[in-house]
Amino acid sequence: MKSPNLDSIVRIAEEKIADIEERQKALAAMKRQLNEAIQQLRRKTGPVCPAAKPKKTARSNAGKCPY
Repeated sequence: MKSPNLDSIVRIAEEKIADIEERQKALAAMKRQLNEAIQQLRRKTGPVCPAAKPKKTARSNAGKCPY
């Protein structure tokens, strides 16, 4: 015959396992979302400051009519 305390311990352990599994599923979903966001961010080019653009040098304008 099992003791009531043992049954209670088993029930609590099973509940904890179920909670852990639920959290694992949530973490896996968050991981997928973050990976998707990272991939989207890597594909997109963000705004660029005009001052950060490379300037044309005299050599690149050589032989071109300014008008």
